[in-house]
Amino acid sequence: MNPFKIHHVILALALLGSSCTQTSNTSSQAAAPSDSSKTVLNYIITCDSVGIISRNDKEQQLRIKFGETTISRDSFFLEGMFQEMISVVNKGEVDELKIHWNKHGQIRMVEIDNPRSPYQLANGVKIGTSLAELTQINQKAISFYGFGWDYGGTINNFNKGVLENQFPCFSGVLMQDKENAKTEINLFGDKVFTTDTPDIDQHNICLKVIRVSYR
Repeated sequence: MNPFKIHHVILALALLGSSCTQTSNTSSQAAAPSDSSKTVLNYIITCDSVGIISRNDKEQQLRIKFGETTISRDSFFLEGMFQEMISVVNKGEVDELKIHWNKHGQIRMVEIDNPRSPYQLANGVKIGTSLAELTQINQKAISFYGFGWDYGGTINNFNKGVLENQFPCFSGVLMQDKENAKTEINLFGDKVFTTDTPDIDQHNICLKVIRVSYR
């Protein structure tokens, strides 16, 4: 096996030990970062904006809105291979945002993965929201890839449910709190599972990455 893939699989398995209970119910208000000097007051995600970032902003607009020192560049790897350079807003902070660009310098995707991120969809969905809550909001089954590989936990389909209709820009990656799971069903591997699958403990699977795609 490619050593880069081995690294990714080990990393994915390590993440499975994280708890899905670290955040409160989706109906609660997201907490702002503790640094009171930050000017970002809006943490709501819509299909037109992520906080104060407009879907039509280019990098120069981000530097004006957030300040030059808060925007950095970073390398993005997929399956161990370099893919592109991305922009990172507030790197290392709870309100960090990763911005992926298309070839025209337009925002293609915004990614959020800090477990304490204050960003949330207008309906309250945020990092740590359980799969059970997502399914209840969606009112239809949610499909996702099995855990333990490069695309493990990636949401595959909302099956024309409420989330797809109200937030067609939204997708993400799930994680399983395997240590505290109440069932023994094997959810690993390159296969698709749905929340209709019997015996899935949806309360011990939660959202660990929010992805907002604009193009």
